[in-house]
Amino acid sequence: MKWLNKNNLVLQLFVFAQRWQRKSILDLMNGLRLQLRLFILSFLPILLFVFANIGNAATPQEEFDKANKLFEQGKYPEAIAIYENLIKNGKASPAVYFNLGNAWFKSGKIGYAIYNYLIAQRLAPRDPDIRANIEFARKHVASGAVLTKKKWTDVFKKLTLNEWAFLFAASLWVFFGLLAACQVKTELKQKLKLPITCSAIAIVLFSITLGINAYDRISEQIAISVTQEGSVRQGPLDQSPQKFPLKDGLEFIVLDSKDEWLQVSDYSGRIGWVKTNDVILLPKW
Repeated sequence: MKWLNKNNLVLQLFVFAQRWQRKSILDLMNGLRLQLRLFILSFLPILLFVFANIGNAATPQEEFDKANKLFEQGKYPEAIAIYENLIKNGKASPAVYFNLGNAWFKSGKIGYAIYNYLIAQRLAPRDPDIRANIEFARKHVASGAVLTKKKWTDVFKKLTLNEWAFLFAASLWVFFGLLAACQVKTELKQKLKLPITCSAIAIVLFSITLGINAYDRISEQIAISVTQEGSVRQGPLDQSPQKFPLKDGLEFIVLDSKDEWLQVSDYSGRIGWVKTNDVILLPKW
């Protein structure tokens, strides 16, 4: 009898433990559900705000069209802000830089206009409209005389660096493809002798051209004046005598730098010093 009572007690304790464990699990699950609901409710306004902004965000093309309309309405500062925002967000293109240059030109900022035209020309070197606007802006700066010096390497700038690199890579593929064909079919060696020779010559020419073009673009630092009134001085000091006046839109090659001064040379060979805040540096390629 005592043994049965002891068994009943153990059984009751076991049942109680099972119920207590089940109740604890249920309480834990209910607590987790409550915390999850509170978490969702606390972040719901933020999520709604984010999704609303995503839904209302304008596409780059819509922003570009909006800037163009502002330009047509004569609201040049507003158009400039949108064009520059597109560039800042990685949506740059020849058209964006070209229109930004036009907006700066209409605002009377010839230096900034030329700066953006030159970047547009890098991206689309054969575009006739970009070339025409660069020449027009330069004539405006020089009162009808373009103060730029032609170099024999300018012919290489008819193509972008990527295009020159593609031609070089293509000539390599053709050369090795022809060699592989000769290995597969030995009877083609005589027939493919001339194409192999031509492709080898193309590799040499394109490699030299690519190297010269890359060196010319990377080594040369261009500075463009963006100040309405300034001076090119004989030395890197404010007290140094003026060598010639600094005009908005003048282009220079940077020779040296010292503190807040740059030693520059214009395309007519004049050398002097300008303050860094009077010019804008064209990014190297």
